[in-house]
Formats: sequence, structure tokens, C-alpha cells
Amino acid sequence: MLRILALEPYLARSHEQFLSGLAEHSRNTIEVWSLPARKWKWRMRTASLHYAGRLDATADSWDLILASDYVNLAELRGVASPRVGRIPCVSYFHENQLTYPLQPNEFRDYQYAMTHIHQMLCSQCVMFNSSYHREEFLGATAELLRLVPDVEVRDLVARLRERSRVLPLGIDDPRVERGPGDGVPIIAWNHRWEYDKNPAAFLEALIELDERALPFRLLLLGQRFRTIPPEFRSLLDRLSSRVVDSEFRSERSDYLRVLATADIVVSSAIHEFFGLGTLEAIRAGLYPVLPNDLAYPELLPDDARRALHLYERSTSLADALARACAEVRTPSWPARRRVLQDHTDRFHWSELAPRYDTVFEEVVAAHLDS
Repeated sequence: MLRILALEPYLARSHEQFLSGLAEHSRNTIEVWSLPARKWKWRMRTASLHYAGRLDATADSWDLILASDYVNLAELRGVASPRVGRIPCVSYFHENQLTYPLQPNEFRDYQYAMTHIHQMLCSQCVMFNSSYHREEFLGATAELLRLVPDVEVRDLVARLRERSRVLPLGIDDPRVERGPGDGVPIIAWNHRWEYDKNPAAFLEALIELDERALPFRLLLLGQRFRTIPPEFRSLLDRLSSRVVDSEFRSERSDYLRVLATADIVVSSAIHEFFGLGTLEAIRAGLYPVLPNDLAYPELLPDDARRALHLYERSTSLADALARACAEVRTPSWPARRRVLQDHTDRFHWSELAPRYDTVFEEVVAAHLDS
């Protein structure tokens, strides 16, 4: 049994869920050192200083370090003792700062992308949560490195690709068995209320459905922050009579219970490296209406049914939602829903944890043999 130390200086909800699920289902022992999810730039620049002293004092206790993408492993190995530098490392990329969409008036600070590159080079293995994420990051890295003057770095992308692989996030939620739908369809929005989730497109589609006098209700479960996009305030004002619930549930069991009362889950996001909330909704039996890009196709079976749930951004989201409202009332939907739920079994921690453990054990074994 390996003794694994997980370093997560930016413990967002999905990051916490990932680590707790992995620790619970792994055959190895995993201890988590974390910091709250705020001030991400400071976290990336100072996490190595925060962890170095503790690692110096406990270096002999660990067989492997599992680091999130907010840990500058190159700095950590530099400021910690040589004993820490001898511990093999696996990095897990939930997101990256090279392709994360910018807000208006923001500019791309490439120092954080270079931090990622150095971290990957200091890792024996790098995991991405989706194929989309891995390919987008490596493609953008190749473009970035073309800008480097005087220094020969053309082989870096091949080296990064060689040590990277895809292992998705896991879930351990039970499947929700449901009968045929009845009554007015309930559309759920379970994403963060932030710019990268593109609430404006969601609002426009709902207003169009409202103007068509299509029967529907709304369930707004997304996590809110200090600044709520103005389009969501407009949504609540214009469609308040259709909203059945707009309270964010911090208690997971309560959240899943309320989520399962909806019929349809929708995304209009311009950024999604995995889609944990969407996966949870499909597991709960909701009909997914998703963009045909980003990581979303990876959450669905690769067959003819996929086209029913993916829409092109050049077409109408309102039309896709209208079709979904009709589909969830058809006799064929319960059987098709079970197919989607069956597909989510491959994301269950009982399936994924052994794959993670195999990677961890291979990395440690190779390190001991070197």
C-alpha cells in the first residue's frame, strides 16, 4: 500500500469531491493538504512556499506526491530539501491557465502557462480530466512555444504528450430510477453563475421559449459568488413565475435530491474541461441538452443517440430545449434514459479508482527501479 500525499492549494468544490472520492475508493492511503479556493494567482505563486517546510519535516512518510495544477512543482523542488525532490510526482490537471477563457478586458499572462509546463516536466506522469482538455492544452502549448525567442523548445510538446494521459473525474452517486415524466417539464441549470458558463445564451433561449408560450419550469441550482451576472438578475425578474427553486445547496445530498426533481439539464458554457455537474445530472436521469464541443461529447455514448443531446452553437438553443421538453414526455424516453445512465457507470469510482491506483503504483515502481 502506497502512502500518497495530495497537494491541493485551491480546494474548489469539484477538486474536493475528486480527492475525497479517490481517497475513499483507492487501495492506497491518501492524505490531503489543502488551502481554500481563493486568490488563485497567489496560490500558484506561493503554494510551494507553504508546502516546502511541512514536506521537509515529513519527506520520509510519502511514496508519491499527487499535485493539482495549482502547484508549481519546479519551485517546490527548488525550495524544499533534496529529500523532497526524490519523491516521485503525479500531476492532475482540472483546468489550465493557458486556454481558460478570459473575461472582457483581461489579458493572458503566460507566466502561469509556463508554470504548467515546468510542473509537467517535473512530474513522472500528468493526468488530464478529458481528452478535450489534454488536446486543447497541448495544442495551445505548441502555439505558445513558437513565440519563444532564441531558445530551442520544439521538442517540449512531444515530451509533455509522452508523459500525459486521460483519467476522468469519478462519481459515486447512486443511479436514480425514474418512471415516465408527467406534468410541466423542469429545466435545470446547475452551473456556476459566471461568465464562462455563458448565462446570456441560456437567458436568450428561455426568453424565446417563454415568448412561444411553451410550458416549462426552471430549477436554478448553480453556485453563486459575490458578483452575479446581470443577465441572471434579468432572468429571475422576467421569468420569476417559472422558477420553482433558485437556492444553491451546499449540502451534497440535498443538492442531488433536488436535482433529481428536474427533467432536463442544459449547458451553454463556453468553457468546460470535464462537466462534473452535467455528469451528475445524467446519472440522476435528466435529459442532457449540451453544446457539441468542449468535453461534453465524452460524457455521452458514442452512438446515434448522441445527436439527440448535442446542439451546434450556430443553431437555436431554444429549439433544442423545445425538443427536449417534448422528448421527456415520450414513451421511448425512459429506455433511452437508462442507456445514458448505463454509460455513467464507467465514471463510477469503483471503475476508475483501480485505474488511478495502477498509475500510481507504476510510477513508484519505475522510480524505485531507476
